[in-house]
Amino acid sequence: MKPQMKQGTARIIAASVWSIARSALIMLMLAVTLTLSSLWLGLAPGYAAETPDPEEQVGRAYDEFGQSTGIREEIYQERLQEGQDPEKMPKPYKRVPSFADSSKEVPPTSALETTVSRVREAVENTLDR
Repeated sequence: MKPQMKQGTARIIAASVWSIARSALIMLMLAVTLTLSSLWLGLAPGYAAETPDPEEQVGRAYDEFGQSTGIREEIYQERLQEGQDPEKMPKPYKRVPSFADSSKEVPPTSALETTVSRVREAVENTLDR
């Protein structure tokens, strides 16, 4: 072989090795960047775990959004407190007669209420056995 052909072949090999090394370095840098960014994103929202107490939430609703939002927030907080103790929760299936006019009769129950009461009775009877 001629010396010029050896030099040309060596340059081609060196160029291809340099190209492979450069793309490997770029891939390594991309992997490191992605790893570091995912670690930073995983640590950033640590402050979001704090929940303010109900009084702060109601006060903020009144201050920032207005009276109607504050009232809704108060009602929401009351419902949350009722949910902590099931005995305090209102029973939607119980019929309450009108106290304003005691002469009014309680309206007849609907088909849905009748079905619900029958199912409850059946469940209670099977549990009592």
